Amino acid sequence: MKNYATYKGIRQIFVLRTDGTIVASIHPEDLKQKVGDINFYLEKRQFTREEERRDGSGKRKEEHVYYYVNPVLNRPECYQCHDKKERIVGSLVVANSMSEMDEMVYKVEIHSVILAMITIAFLSTILGFLFLRFVERPSTG
Repeated sequence: MKNYATYKGIRQIFVLRTDGTIVASIHPEDLKQKVGDINFYLEKRQFTREEERRDGSGKRKEEHVYYYVNPVLNRPECYQCHDKKERIVGSLVVANSMSEMDEMVYKVEIHSVILAMITIAFLSTILGFLFLRFVERPSTG
């Protein structure tokens, strides 16, 4: 799992037992910790949430993190270690930072606003010239 820790944007990958204990993780300090309510992970399957993180200079920064949860199903080859009655023996959770996507969305928003302003200015200029050219002035007299 440690090989995946170097992929850009991956914040966390871990495997949970059905009791919520982390049994594998890209961060060794997370092993044997409990995630709290395991049902939250099993019911949601995918969700985003705001998380706090420290950047390179030590400043706190809020970022969106996307979580994808995939249940690990009990199969015949697993029956040696797990009861046949159990349908799910754990969950694989992947947390991916969305900060790069948030930056891209922000840039698209800025470009869209600039493009809209340029389009409005261009159309206003063209319409102004058309009105000056084809609309007759009232005659005095």
